[in-house]
This record gives sequence, C-alpha cells and structure tokens, in this order.
Amino acid sequence: MGRTDPPSAAAPAWPAALARGAVIAIGYFGLNWVAHALTSSRETYSLLWPGPGFALAALLIFGVRYWPAIALASVAYSLIAVGAPVFPLMLTGVMAVMVLASLVFLRRRRFEPPLTGVRRVIELLFVTAVLMPAVGAAFITTILWIAGQRAQNSLFEFAVVSVSTIGIGALVTAPIMLTWMRPPRPPWRSQRVIEAAALAAGTLLTGLLVFGGNPGRMGGVGIGYLAFPFIVWAAMRFGLIGSSTVSAAFSLIAMWGMAHGRGIFADATLISGMLSLNGFCVALTGTGLLIAAAVGEARRGSSALARSELAYRRLLEHASDPILLGDGAGNFLDANARATQMLGYSREELVRMHVMDLIPVEDRLKNPPRLEELRSGRSLTFERRLRCKDGRIIEVELSASMLEDGRIQAIYRDISDRKKTETELREAFSLLQATLDSTNDGILVVDTAGRISTWNRRFVELWGIPPGIMEARDDERAIGFVLDQLRNPEAFVAQVRWLYDHPEETTVDVLEFKDGRVYERYSQPQTVLGVASGRVWSFRDVTERRRLEGQLLHSQKMEAIGSLAGGVAHDFNNLLTSIMGHTSILLEGLPLDQPVRENAAEIQRVSERAALLTRQLLTFSRQQVSEPRVLDLNQVVLPMRQLLERSLGEQVEIALRPSAGPAFIKADAGELEQVVLNLSINARDAMPLGGRLGIEIATVRLDDSETAVQLPAGEYVRLTVSDTGIGMDAATKQRIFEPFFTTKARGRGTGLGLSTVYGIVHQGGGGIAVESVPANGTRFDLHFPRVATSSAPSAEAEAAVGAERGRGSVLLIEDDEMVRALLEEALAAAGYEVMVAQNGRDALERADSLLDRVDIVVTDVVMPNLSGPDVAERLRAIRPGLPVLFISGYTDDELATRVRPVSDSAFLQKPFSPATLIRKIRDTLGSAHSA
Repeated sequence: MGRTDPPSAAAPAWPAALARGAVIAIGYFGLNWVAHALTSSRETYSLLWPGPGFALAALLIFGVRYWPAIALASVAYSLIAVGAPVFPLMLTGVMAVMVLASLVFLRRRRFEPPLTGVRRVIELLFVTAVLMPAVGAAFITTILWIAGQRAQNSLFEFAVVSVSTIGIGALVTAPIMLTWMRPPRPPWRSQRVIEAAALAAGTLLTGLLVFGGNPGRMGGVGIGYLAFPFIVWAAMRFGLIGSSTVSAAFSLIAMWGMAHGRGIFADATLISGMLSLNGFCVALTGTGLLIAAAVGEARRGSSALARSELAYRRLLEHASDPILLGDGAGNFLDANARATQMLGYSREELVRMHVMDLIPVEDRLKNPPRLEELRSGRSLTFERRLRCKDGRIIEVELSASMLEDGRIQAIYRDISDRKKTETELREAFSLLQATLDSTNDGILVVDTAGRISTWNRRFVELWGIPPGIMEARDDERAIGFVLDQLRNPEAFVAQVRWLYDHPEETTVDVLEFKDGRVYERYSQPQTVLGVASGRVWSFRDVTERRRLEGQLLHSQKMEAIGSLAGGVAHDFNNLLTSIMGHTSILLEGLPLDQPVRENAAEIQRVSERAALLTRQLLTFSRQQVSEPRVLDLNQVVLPMRQLLERSLGEQVEIALRPSAGPAFIKADAGELEQVVLNLSINARDAMPLGGRLGIEIATVRLDDSETAVQLPAGEYVRLTVSDTGIGMDAATKQRIFEPFFTTKARGRGTGLGLSTVYGIVHQGGGGIAVESVPANGTRFDLHFPRVATSSAPSAEAEAAVGAERGRGSVLLIEDDEMVRALLEEALAAAGYEVMVAQNGRDALERADSLLDRVDIVVTDVVMPNLSGPDVAERLRAIRPGLPVLFISGYTDDELATRVRPVSDSAFLQKPFSPATLIRKIRDTLGSAHSA
C-alpha cells in the first residue's frame, strides 16, 4: 500500500508521541461530543459525524501509528453517548473500515499533505463526499439489519442519514486540518487582518440569516447561495485556509439551524433535508477548495515562470560561453555579455542582425546555417567560422537546439586557439615524422600496454615487417615476426620482458642475425610529467661499421707487425751492411787463387739473399722508400721463387716462365716484389686444397683494340699471375680492387692486398686485366710500359767506378758503431777524407770546425735524439746547398717524404756494398756540382 507515515516526518520520542496521541484522542472525542449539540430536534439522529474525517486527516498528517488513539477515543465516545456495550465495538470497526479504505485510495494516488493543488482537492472531495460515506453507511446499515435494530422501512432512511452525516463531518474536519497544518506563514499586515475580520463577520451574519432564521420567512432553499460570494472571497484572497474555514463555518451553522428547526432546511423531511444539507456542504466546500487550489496553482505557476525566467536570465548572463537566442528564421533575439565580447557587437546591434550577417561571404554557400535541422527538433554540434565586427575571422564550436517556446539557443565556444594548437601539433607531428623518417636508425615507440604508438620507415626497412602487422599496432605480433631472423631469439624476448617489468630502465645491447647482420638496440622510457608512459626503441644497422672496425683492428695489428718487422729489418740491415762491406773488402784483398776466396764469395752471395729478405720485410711493413729505376722484371721475379715456396706451402705448384729476352721497366723493385707476393697469396687462398700457380713474363704490343686494360697502344711488359682456384663471379670481380673488400672469412684478410697492387701498377703507368670464371680459376694480367734499353750501370761499370779514387771530404754520421767503422774504413780506402760523428748531436757540436771542409754529408736516417733529416736541415741552415746522402735500414712515411731524392740529396737503402756507397757519393756530388 505504500508509505503510511508522512515522508518528511521523523518518528518522535515516545513521550512526545504519547502526548500527541492524547491530543488526537481528545480532539476526536470532543468533535464527536459537539455533534450531540447538532442532533435533530425531531429525530434522534446526529446530523454530524466528524470522527472519520478527523481520523483520516490525523493519520495522513501524523502517521498511521496513531490509530490506537483514534480507536480508544471512539470506544469512549460510544460508551458515553450510546451506553450499549456492543455498539462501541461496531462504531470502532466501521470507522476503521472507512479510514482504511480511504487511506488505501489516497496512498495509491500518492496523496501527501498539506492540501495543495486541484488534483489533491478532487481526490479529497471524492474520499470525504463519496467513498467514506458510502463505505460507512453500507457497513452501519448492514450491521443494524443483521442485528435487527431497525425495521426494514427505516434502514433506507438511516442509510441516507448516515451518508450525509459522515460526508458532512468529513467535509468539515478533514479540509480544515489539512489546510491549517502547514508550515507557518509570515505575519499578516494590518490590511490583511481587517479583511479577514470583515470576511468572518460577513460569514457569521449571512450564516445566521440564512440558516438560523425562522423557516417560514426564508423564502426557500435558493437563499443559501448567499453563502457562495463569501466562499469565493475567501478562496481568492485567503486560499485554501480561508475557503476551508468559511465553508466549515457555513456548514456548522446550517447543521445547527437544521438541528434546532431553523434555516432553509428546517421545513423539509429528514431525508430531503439531510440530502439538501449534504449537497449544500459538498457544493460549498468543493467550490471554495477548487477555486483556492486553482488560484494557488496559477499563482505558483506564474511565480515559478517568473523565477525560471529570472534564473534563465542570470544563467545567460553569467555563462562562461557566448550564447545567442534566435527565432526559427535565423534572426537574433537575445545575446549574453560573453557573446557581445566575442563578436564585438552590442546586444542592440545583434538583435537587429541575421545569422547570415556573421558568416563570412566565402562560407555562406559551402557552410550555410542549418536552420531546417534545428526546426525539426534536432540538436546539432558543429564547427564554423564567424566574422567579428572588427573583421577578424574566428573559429567556433557551435551547439544549437530548439527550446520549448520555439526559440533556437546557440552556445558558441571560441576554438581559434585550439585550432591553432591543432595546426601546430599537426605540423610538429609532421616534422617529427619527417625527422624520424630521415634518420638512418629504425625507431619504434610502444605504450605501457605493449601497443605500438608510432614508428618510422627505416624501422620497417630494417626488419622487413609486413604492413598488416604494423597497422595492427600489436607489439607481440611484431616480436613474433622478427624472432626467426635472430641468432638468439630467447635473449631478445627475455630483454623485452625484463624491460616491461622495469619501465624506468635504459638499455643498450647488440642483436646478431642469422644472415650476418648486426644491429645495436637502444631502449629508453618515454615519460610524461615524470611518469613512464611507454618505451622508445632505436635500432641501428652497424654491420658495415663492425666490418670496418674489424678491418681497422686487423690493419692496426698488421701495422704493429710491420713496425716490428721494420725494426728487425733495420737492425738486420746494419748487420748485413757490415757483413757485406767487410766481405767486399776481403774479396778485394784476396788473390784470385786463394782457396778461401770462394768462401768469401759465398758469404757475399748469402748476404745479398739476406738483403733481399730485408727488402721484402720493409715492403711488407710499407717502410721501403719508393725508388723507381730501370730494371729487368725477370731479375726481380725469378729470385723470389724460394720466398714464394716458403709462403705458399708444398700443396701449391709454382711455375715461373721468364721472358725470352730482357723485360726492362721503370719501377721500384720492392713494390714489384710486393705485387707478386700479394697476388700469389690470394691465389693460394683461392686453392685451399692445392693447385698450380703460374707466373709468366712476356713482352707484348697492344693496339687500340685492346680495351681490357684501357692503355694506349704501344709496347708493354706483361706479368701474368694465374691459378687453378675457385674463381670469382661477375659481382665479386667488379669489387676486388675496392679498399677493404674481401671474400675471405673474418680475420683472414684485410681487403688491402689487391687495392695495393692496383695502386702500384697504375702509379707506374700500367694497367690490370682480370679474367675469372667460378670453379675455373683466375688470371691477372699486369701491363707495365716497356723501357727500350737499360740505363742501369752494368756490374763491370760499377766495378770500374768503384776502382776509381775518391776526392774530397765526407762527414759520416752513424750511430751504429760497427757500421760506422766499416764505412769509415771503406771511404778512407777509396781516397776520401772522413770526419766521423757518432750521432746528430755530436755532428752539430762539431759543425763550426768541420763544416767548411765538408764536401758531402752521409747520415743515417733513424738515430736517437735527432734524426738524420733534422740534422741535415740544421747543417743546411749553416751552409746552404750542402749535399746530403741519407742511408737507412728503414724509414717511415714522414721520413720517406723528407729524404726523397731531390737536386742536392739522395737516399741509399741498407744493406749496400762499399762500391755502391762510393758510386752513390760520386753521383750525389756530381749532381750537386752540375746544379
């Protein structure tokens, strides 16, 4: 049935509840006792039964929990008034049924006190004038008939009287209680009090005149309508309280008059009088209550509308967003202050404008107002451009809808800054993407959930990931795709998982691929306001860099080995110089028929072979000074056979075929030896199971049709080096002369051998042709410009020159005591005056006393403290143009540049014979004198 207590009434404490119950019981008892005064003088019927109306109102106002007070008061009243012991129980039960039925009906209608509104008045009138009397009369008459207390013909009369008395009682008591039990009102003004007093006086006088006068003089029932102006007055001016009070007053006066045989209802029979009285009370009370409720609703509606309009106006003016009101045709009706600030127009200007006046001309066709959609009831949110009063164009977001009164409300938001920010963000993102795409590193960004946020083009190129996987933005699928490419996929996945568990970590590691690629992987967290929001992965292909680093490391290792070899060759050359010099002196002093002469000659030959080995060491270490001269290529290549046999191993067969006659070219012998050695080692590596190495020298003539070596027509000496190895394909053959290019396994080659060969041959004006077929070997044809005759002196000529006596003085600077003693003896034996210095510092200290008598300086290149070139520069500073002959077992690049022969200096490579030294001194002095 719903709630039985008032919605806002909290249950009072039991003393207060007991006191309230007592008041309710006393009020109920007193009202019923007053009803005795209104008993008809002609009958014993009571004209007013206020109990049900009072009980209904009390239970509606205070709650159903107070029903015991009503019940006790009803029993007490019945015992005192009737006296019969069974009658109180009957009356109490009837009252309970009436009140229960009324409560059920009102609760289902969600009726709540106080009495306000026309609907609630109608519901109360139905309950008090129809439902409650009908239920009460039906139960009372049924009980009396069953009990036999009334004759059959008096039951109808009793039922009519019961309906009337119950209805009148409920109409009198219930409205008064429901209207007066309201929150207190402010005190009335004096004018209001005077008007209320006048209304009360008029009500009393009219009631006594109409319902308390002599019935014979009243002139019929119609005079009762004199009460209606007063009820209308009360309803219009004093509302429900006034109308319920005035109607109750008229009803009580009418019942009092009828009970005492007075008034307009006194002459009628009991039934007709009761029905007339009941109808009068219903009409009078209903009219007053309905008028008061209608007036109250109208006033509240008007007040609510005014408050709503005021609230809307306040909301409009205080809104943070610009708001414009318009009609369905697009004319502006109102605008708030923010709208005038945004657009620059005053409110008076805006209300004279149309929406098209704010739209730029260029936008009116492509983006017209959407009035039809708004008139159809749709709410729209869209963007458009507006022109302000000062000509500025702003971007706004517009939310528009139609109000209940047909006006269109549009809320604007200036999004110019947001649009500018969006444009800047798009430009920044475009720049970022372009930057990412321009870098050579592959970039991948993922969020904390493992979803791919962005990537660059290089990342896709490095990993070869299909577009579908990247578009799905699933990091797991991307990882699954790349695992098959890696040598150690487990470590890759473990690193990724570890970083997901440690979002703040930064890592660097290396990824190795099955195909030989090497990537460096960098990873660092992406943070927003100090909180990790994802991870940035960077991948760099370092395959080529790693290869070059390996080549550089190998080159550095070879350079270190070369330095060691050069040092060994230097010391060994000093020893060989001494051996060869003393052997030469020994041979000169021995008669031809001496048996030991052959032994000395053998020592000379072995020394020369040892000198060849040192030259090869210097060539290997690139510390051999390039000294091109005319030589026979046969005489350079043929002595290398033993060196090649030791270098290539027994599994390689060596076939040397010299040319039929001399093969003169102008080149450096050491560089030619390096060329042959490099090509031979490459051939050996191409024949891992052994094979045949062919070296052939021939004199050929090239004409203009010979394009393989791209050389001018003429005569050339061709050096052919061929093998029976694995050969090369076309792609490899195109790159073999590139520096650091090699087909050998890591650590097996530097890739510098063939590039060195290429540089030596082309520096001498020659060319190279290569023929190779996979599995059928390789052939290198090296062409050197042929020199017609040899300008080198013959052995006899050298001997004759060596036999001549020398003239002049020589300053000899040599730090090796053994070599210094040999050279001093040889020069003195040749007729030179020799002045000796142990090192460069010693020579400089003695320069003032010796330098005027010196014809030529012979100095070692590498000496402690001061090198030979440094000493020569200081001596030339004292004596410009002083001839200098540098001698050395080796030299580095800087010294090689500084001692390179010029007009007044020369270089002689150790080891050498005394005759060679003397000839070089004469040549140098001759050049200086001719200059």
